[in-house]
Amino acid sequence: MQAQREALPRCESERSEAEDQEKTVLDGVQGAPAVEDREREELDAIAQITYPNGGWRAWVTVVGAGLLISGSLGIIMSAGQFLSYYGSHQLAHRSSSDIQWIGSFGSFGMSFGGVFVGPIFDTYGATKVVMPASIVLTFALFMISLGSEYYQFILAHFLLGLASSPVFVVPLSVTAQWFSTKRGTAAGLAISGGSWGAVIWPVILAQLFPKVGFGWAVRIVAFIILGILALGCLLTRSRLPPKPPGSLFDMEAFKRKDYIFTYYGMFIVQDYGKLYNVGSVAPYLLAIINAGSGVGRIVAGMIADKTGSYNGIAFSAFAFSMVFFGWVGANSTASITIIAVLYGVFTGSFFSLQTPCVASIVTDPRKTGTWIGGVFTVQSFGSLVGPPISGAIYGAISSRADGYVHALVFNGVMAFS
Repeated sequence: MQAQREALPRCESERSEAEDQEKTVLDGVQGAPAVEDREREELDAIAQITYPNGGWRAWVTVVGAGLLISGSLGIIMSAGQFLSYYGSHQLAHRSSSDIQWIGSFGSFGMSFGGVFVGPIFDTYGATKVVMPASIVLTFALFMISLGSEYYQFILAHFLLGLASSPVFVVPLSVTAQWFSTKRGTAAGLAISGGSWGAVIWPVILAQLFPKVGFGWAVRIVAFIILGILALGCLLTRSRLPPKPPGSLFDMEAFKRKDYIFTYYGMFIVQDYGKLYNVGSVAPYLLAIINAGSGVGRIVAGMIADKTGSYNGIAFSAFAFSMVFFGWVGANSTASITIIAVLYGVFTGSFFSLQTPCVASIVTDPRKTGTWIGGVFTVQSFGSLVGPPISGAIYGAISSRADGYVHALVFNGVMAFS
């Protein structure tokens, strides 16, 4: 009897375990269709996404995106004007390679921030990301205006780059939500805002530096940019519903060979102009490059809508690598100006086609920001080390002319690869 009483709890325990196992199996069987249903709903939602490809709201968004990019990418592309001034004033005792690191940290911050900006935009939309970033961007410019030491300029330009990242990545991602068949044209028009900003800001700074000094020149530009960014925020609107929060990187993207794009930054073009004594043109060579870039971005986008974005970006990469080699023989005002225009056209083409390329292969349009941000994060490391390496090559050669030749060849090889 005692043995029977002891066996009874064991039987009940075994029965309970068997019931738990049966319940687990049933839950798994019942859960599998639930997972499949959720996946099917996701695929149906993606399949139902359409693009207006026009209309006043779509084109107003493109205008707003262009304004935002003019104040973010535009001021980052104007770094050459700042660096040239630092080299002859506050940081005259520093080497060319040291000064290049300042601009590199700005470019790096803007591109690297894409890894955070893209997923946040996909989840929360444009306005909640761009508005606070615009305020920080303006603050960073004020910090630059107050700088006097090397480390201060490094930190301020890096903060400027990080703040510029949302005001650059988000407008490009928003534009891709409104267009499919005209995506290249829309992206080219939007990102050309960076070129026009990079034309205007260096010219304004060059005019204001001798009149009001460095500090107030930068602060005046900061106030103008703040107004432009405020208007851009009002005009730019997200269109697709947000996706649930996810990881910073979508590893599905990195499994594709056609996803990654890289870009290697260049050195200060004004100094090259000064080397060959092109006189009053030298301070405006950066503006000339950026003007050519604006034209290249718009034209390349229009052509890519007909010939394909990947064909266009491949040709652009080859063309601007050849421009570097042609630059070696430029030693007069006319030749340097022509090279500056060509360089701007083909680098602008390359940049403008990155977004259409990524948007054309993204598997879920609601992850467009994540995919675009990932591309810029990968290429940020080239932007970080490219200019300082070029500056180091230039500085290591006793002859300035020979130093520039070596640096140009190096950039041409990197661009071609």
